[in-house]
Amino acid sequence: MTPKLIIFVALTTLITRVSAEPSQQLDTQLSDVNVIATTPLHGVGLDKNKLPYPVQTADAEQLKNAQSLDLSDYAAQHLSSVHLNQAQNNPLQPDLQYRGFTASPLLGNSQGLSVYMNGVRINEPFGDAVNWDVIPESSIAGLNLMAGSNPLFGLNTLGGALSINTKNGFTHPGHSVQAYGGSFNRRAAEFESGGNKNNLSYFVTGNWFKEDGWRDHSDSDAKQLFGSVGWMSHKTELELTIAAADTDLNGNGSSPLELLRQDRKDVFTYPDNTQNELRMASLSMDHWFTERVLLSNTVYFRRNDRITFNGDGSDYDVIDSFAFGNGLNEEGDVVITAAECGGGCTAGDIVEDGEQLTDQNGHIINPGLDDDEIAVNNQSFTEQDAAGFTT
Repeated sequence: MTPKLIIFVALTTLITRVSAEPSQQLDTQLSDVNVIATTPLHGVGLDKNKLPYPVQTADAEQLKNAQSLDLSDYAAQHLSSVHLNQAQNNPLQPDLQYRGFTASPLLGNSQGLSVYMNGVRINEPFGDAVNWDVIPESSIAGLNLMAGSNPLFGLNTLGGALSINTKNGFTHPGHSVQAYGGSFNRRAAEFESGGNKNNLSYFVTGNWFKEDGWRDHSDSDAKQLFGSVGWMSHKTELELTIAAADTDLNGNGSSPLELLRQDRKDVFTYPDNTQNELRMASLSMDHWFTERVLLSNTVYFRRNDRITFNGDGSDYDVIDSFAFGNGLNEEGDVVITAAECGGGCTAGDIVEDGEQLTDQNGHIINPGLDDDEIAVNNQSFTEQDAAGFTT
């Protein structure tokens, strides 16, 4: 046989042997392949990759693993272009800044972000402020942070919008309890419970946070509660959600460097106290007429009562504040007139700092405080009600 014929016979024999044993190839087991779908946005589930602006998302598992103090703390640590400014000096009252635009609890601040929970706007009606202390992080199933000034999100959506979707018994069944403590007498507790049976579901979660703060007179106390009940069929879903919060926060302002050199815990003026009492309820319904036609409705009521008490230094002279002195001598002391004195002193008397005066009836007209002891206490009461519906 020629060499070419020998090679041909050998190859033919090898191919015949391989083809005669197909069962060895059929028994090969491949490893599992997980296909992860694109992340849908809240609402009708649009693919975020099809939108002309950047969208950042997070789910309940990511929030749980982060162990953040609250929603704003998580956003600053895990979402890009988000930063916190602690101007109020309380951990639950930060100014959240996204691309230079702000969502802040400080009334009068320039607000540039809209925040929604289950389709309900939670910017306060008065000043569009955002109170992060009334949002329980344990109730959040997912969030979307969307950039851009989209008019669909309403007024002051200059830099973007934050959409929050909450848990229910269908999506998050189970039970958990946790508690922790730390420095400056910080202690906290949290629980959640959810379940479903047939077409019905329930979910409830609560948080309690309390600490003394690392500075003097800077304690915080926050209580949050969220619950929902739902019903679901093949094409229709109903859900009633209720949220409540009661917070008492102290965040005293900045201190001069000279004071901090003496004691880092000292505060310059106090108290700076804010109390929020939130009550909120919403009822939502989704009904699919076809695979492409969805009717979605939400009816809501939201009330937040806010009390503030703020102590500041006064620019007024102690005598001008209480004795209404109308004249100053060359040394800058207040000269009292007979009418102002009321018989308790002589017209033209000079009243020194710390000197207490009374009128002829024994009423104090000057409390006798030094200039460095006087202050102005500002107090405010704000009741905010918001109600509406969307379709």
